[in-house]
Amino acid sequence: MKITFVICLLIFGGCLAAGPDNQGTEFIIGFMENLIWGSNMLEMFLTTTANAGAKVNITLPLYNPSFHQTLTLSRGSIEKVELSVDLRGIGTELSNKAIRITASEEITVYGVNKETYSTDGFVALPVDTLGTEYVVATWTDEAEFMIIATEDNTLVSIKFPQTSVGVAIAVTYGGSTYNNGNTLNITMNKYQTFHAYQDGADFTGTRILSGKPVAVMSGNKKVNVLDTGTSTSSDHLVEQLLPVDTWGKEFFTISTPDRTLGDYYRVIACQDSTTIATVNLGNHTINAYEYLELNVNTNNFQSITSNKPVMVVMFGKTVGNPADGPNGGDPQMSIFPPIQQFPSDYTWSTVQTPTGDFTNYVVVVIDNSRKSDLYLDNVQVTSATWNSILGTSLVTTTLNVNPGSHSLYHSNPASTFMGVAFGNAQTNSYAYAAGMRMATINGVCTVSTAVPGDIVDNDCDGWVDEEENNGIDDDGDGLIDEDLALPPRIDGNWAAWGSWGSCSVTCASSPGTKQRTRTCSDPAPANNGLDCVGSATETGSCTVSLPCPIDGNWGSWSSWTSCSVTCGYGTESRNRSCDSPAPQYNGNNCTGDGEETNACWSGTCYPSILGNLDLCIDFSFRCDGTRDCDDGSDENVAIAGCVFCSSGAGPDNQGREFIIGFMDNIGTNNNLELFITTTSNNNANVNITTPLYNPSFLSTVVVSRGNIVKQELTNGLRGSGVEMSNKAIRITASEEVTVYGVNKEQYSTDGFVALPVDTLGTEYVAVTWTDKAELMIIATEDNTAVSITFPSTSPGTAISITIFSATYGNGDTLNITMNKYETLHFYQAGADFTGTRVLSSRPVSVMSGNSKVKVVDTGTGSSSDHLVEQLLPTDTWGKEFFTVSTPDRTLGDYYRVVACQDSTIVSTVNLGNHTLNAYEYVQLNVPTGSFQSIISNKPVMVVMFGKTIGSPADGVNGGDPHMSIFPPIQQFPSDYTWSTVETPTGDFTNYLVVVIKDSLKSDLYLDNTQITSASWSSISGTTPALVTATFNVNPGSHSIYHSNPASTFMGLAFGNAQTNSYAYAAGMRMATINSVNDDGDGLIDEDLAIPPRVDGNWATWGSWGSCSVTCGTSTGIKARTRTCTDPAPANNGLDCPGSGTDTTSCTVSNPCPIDGNWANWGSWSSCSVTCGDGTYTRTRTCDNPAPQHGGANCTGSDSETDPCNNGTCYPSVLGNLQRNCTRKYFGCKAGQIMCIDFAFRCDGQADCDDGSDEDALIAGCVTCPNSATTGTSNYFDLDQNFHLFTYIYFGIFYQL
Repeated sequence: MKITFVICLLIFGGCLAAGPDNQGTEFIIGFMENLIWGSNMLEMFLTTTANAGAKVNITLPLYNPSFHQTLTLSRGSIEKVELSVDLRGIGTELSNKAIRITASEEITVYGVNKETYSTDGFVALPVDTLGTEYVVATWTDEAEFMIIATEDNTLVSIKFPQTSVGVAIAVTYGGSTYNNGNTLNITMNKYQTFHAYQDGADFTGTRILSGKPVAVMSGNKKVNVLDTGTSTSSDHLVEQLLPVDTWGKEFFTISTPDRTLGDYYRVIACQDSTTIATVNLGNHTINAYEYLELNVNTNNFQSITSNKPVMVVMFGKTVGNPADGPNGGDPQMSIFPPIQQFPSDYTWSTVQTPTGDFTNYVVVVIDNSRKSDLYLDNVQVTSATWNSILGTSLVTTTLNVNPGSHSLYHSNPASTFMGVAFGNAQTNSYAYAAGMRMATINGVCTVSTAVPGDIVDNDCDGWVDEEENNGIDDDGDGLIDEDLALPPRIDGNWAAWGSWGSCSVTCASSPGTKQRTRTCSDPAPANNGLDCVGSATETGSCTVSLPCPIDGNWGSWSSWTSCSVTCGYGTESRNRSCDSPAPQYNGNNCTGDGEETNACWSGTCYPSILGNLDLCIDFSFRCDGTRDCDDGSDENVAIAGCVFCSSGAGPDNQGREFIIGFMDNIGTNNNLELFITTTSNNNANVNITTPLYNPSFLSTVVVSRGNIVKQELTNGLRGSGVEMSNKAIRITASEEVTVYGVNKEQYSTDGFVALPVDTLGTEYVAVTWTDKAELMIIATEDNTAVSITFPSTSPGTAISITIFSATYGNGDTLNITMNKYETLHFYQAGADFTGTRVLSSRPVSVMSGNSKVKVVDTGTGSSSDHLVEQLLPTDTWGKEFFTVSTPDRTLGDYYRVVACQDSTIVSTVNLGNHTLNAYEYVQLNVPTGSFQSIISNKPVMVVMFGKTIGSPADGVNGGDPHMSIFPPIQQFPSDYTWSTVETPTGDFTNYLVVVIKDSLKSDLYLDNTQITSASWSSISGTTPALVTATFNVNPGSHSIYHSNPASTFMGLAFGNAQTNSYAYAAGMRMATINSVNDDGDGLIDEDLAIPPRVDGNWATWGSWGSCSVTCGTSTGIKARTRTCTDPAPANNGLDCPGSGTDTTSCTVSNPCPIDGNWANWGSWSSCSVTCGDGTYTRTRTCDNPAPQHGGANCTGSDSETDPCNNGTCYPSVLGNLQRNCTRKYFGCKAGQIMCIDFAFRCDGQADCDDGSDEDALIAGCVTCPNSATTGTSNYFDLDQNFHLFTYIYFGIFYQL
């Protein structure tokens, strides 16, 4: 019965949840036909509850690809967008009239189809809530519906009801007419719209099925909803339909506000024998797609319940008499959500009439005990008239609201209620649910872990988020906190202002600005709470006088040095200097390192032994099984380092270099994919190249712990047929990484875990399935001799490989020499390469599998898939293995066990014992759930092949065949990091299968969470006892580990989809298989595991550093640090979360030094002399400002001079005064001659009567003792040689 039920749901579209609620980030909607009356536009009203606001884009993808409107919404605001009425559907047509709305945050969208006397609105549903089954609801006459496709190639089936009221259905499309009971099938592409209309008809009960999610609008072009006493006034009706999987069983009637005529309710069923119960309107039974119409009197508030999911639609009646509706009102239509879909928080918008505003209301239904904690527009509802709803503890009220955007919420998010928006006007009305949840409550439910507010029925009781997180069984089902609502809404409040920040200018005297901030954190808004009101930043003015710092900047990098080693992994480095420019004036030093290192590879390190220094043979002859040295030392384990069949090739599947390839697959529609992750706490810098195929190709990615990076590569890198090519892919990393390869085509996908170069070997044995077998060899070094020996016998078509003009069959050996990065690819239809031996002189990578093959068994289907694994070198094979089963399948699996030595005995619990020779295999058909051991006396390789699914009953999540190589128990790690795979069209259903000792299972951690609940199954024939379990995992990167690293276990990754599968070991060791501690071999600690994983923990904070400001009143920043050392992460432990640096504001008390600055120069003084050359002088003072607090004095002089000249200076003697001679004349002492020209003075000839002009005392004449001419005299230039002559004459003192 369970299987039949699942198939039914798959057919009828009710299996998956449509989405959370009516808020979303993408909407694809349409508008139906309306009666054109005047010139109006289509309208959309958009609002958001996001505190961050939302950026919204509106496009018409097919109708007008160039149309693009962008707007920004803020919380609580509403934006109206107008669109052309040409976007309305018309008649019956297939068109391109879809409207797409996308947003950066969740928004609410309401559509309004408005004409004079004909208006209605609807709440739009986001794309993630859409479904694939709907049932149309309309009134009788001018019925219409519109389907909007959201994806290409959507098959839509429209089945009209067998009977309908009004005119018989007759919809003509594509040249055919469809009547009652007929089905119209149509294929739609993304953004196409299909609109159906018929005058006089009623489409209620029309069923719409689609292959992919669609949006559906339903209603009437313009119709009157008549009753006794009503008028013929009509209105447009519209609602966006709810998918069937969101329908419910409990509803309530309310009344259109301010009317007395009552309302009609139509209750529509989706299943036969649906019983509908009311309080006083009778009980009724209807079948699928039939409906019950109830005429409910005004204020007849009562419950409507059903035994199966239904949809309830309210039709408000046409108002005929003003007494029946004082605010007027045409008919309106509203779809009611069931009680389980009631939210606890609404945001909605009113609508405008073509000529103004409606009278707007919101009708509320809530439990009577919880009505006191409602908040309308953030104000508690304290005054309302509440009416009881018959047969329930619920009450209802009607609240008047103003035009615009509104919010209504309950303080307890677990207290849900219904809100329906109404608007009445004289010739118009509207009605729609103010909001609703869109959880899947009508479909298959799986119990899941509760996440607060996830809008998921976690406990499968038909209710959504009904529990408070309070440790109480709120819903009385015996479970506590099993399906949690969000915590209560918390509105944000500002914390105190922080200190002022630094000035915006740091090195100039011009004014700047400083800021201080506050955070909305006292408390921070949470659970849809309001953001703080006002600004988080305040600005003030400031000045500074410090010189500008110059920050240092790095110069160019030097060239890379040579690799630090001559072989193996080393490092190369390069340097740079902080000199472009160097830091000056307290500028910052360069950030980052002056030295950079990178991993480098210098080729394989070969043993450096005594023989290398003496007699020599070619290194390729070492360990080749033939003695070339006389003493055989070239084949000695201790001397030559030879390893045979049981020695480890390397550590594990994590590494720093990988050289891999991809084999042929069917089709060329998809890229190849690499998934790369790391367990290193340091980021891994990864380079991906195709050295020979495209030497210029280089992709660089950075991988952090716990994350996964996908790299796509051209599918031209696949091997093709039989070819020698250059298709190697090289991956190198600065830290150890894990690499998974995925070869993906539609209906043909598989993946493999890549092995690093240091784990590769020189001997492999191929494993494939029968038909389309393929093999690829990738060389990692030049001059690699490769020998391929095909098995003597093989199932399927006989082997026949033609290459280099030669054909090789069963038992033949092909020898070839390959250079580094060359690839050799084999493919043969019908063949099976299992048992093919590959030997090489130097390490190679080998891929093995099938291009696309079905793994058939009795009852399996014919579906096929790509198979691939990277082969393990024979020196890593083991002797102890275990079988598991492909998850969620019942057909069982095949196992192939391959030997590398003769006389290998393979033992099982109940599948027989078998003896094999080298390169032979035994195939085991293991039923599902048959968990048992596979033991051998010599090393073997075990490969699992999942079978092709024939019937959905054999695999509930689908799945083609797959292939996986199992590691032996000795190669189990204790710690895995792996990634899931994506299908070409989406995600797989992903699993991890674990095998572990029963005594150790309690200490496993999946994604760092301890596994406490799992269904474990025993594995037969194991001592100590082993158990296995299967875990479902989400798409992405995952980790699983045991708290004790000595406790190893097996992890296998699986993925199932309807037409694809994958499987591979989640990880493996690639080491020497030795005895281990605690194994009773008489040795203690001879082979130690790493110590247990240690996650890092922060040490205590260090002391605060110096403040970034050293003086003044401005606020600076100081920092303190902590180290991840208490303890430090070790043994693959997690790094500390959070930051190692903490900052806070700081101030200092000492004032900043103020350097002195000169005031302006004073005025120039008078010339310093009254005659001859003198100076002007001016001064300035150091007081603009004066130096303070240790500031520097002004530099330079406080005075400044400039030359001046007041003419020739003449002696000022008595004669000049007594004789009244001017300055240019000499006054004689006595005589008739009073004044003579000053040039005649002391010229050796008396010009005054008394000869005083030649007198030494009176005229200042000086006779030169060495003069050669008698009577000739010279006088001192009084400006150059100033002598003092003093006269006392009539009491007057003169100074010359």
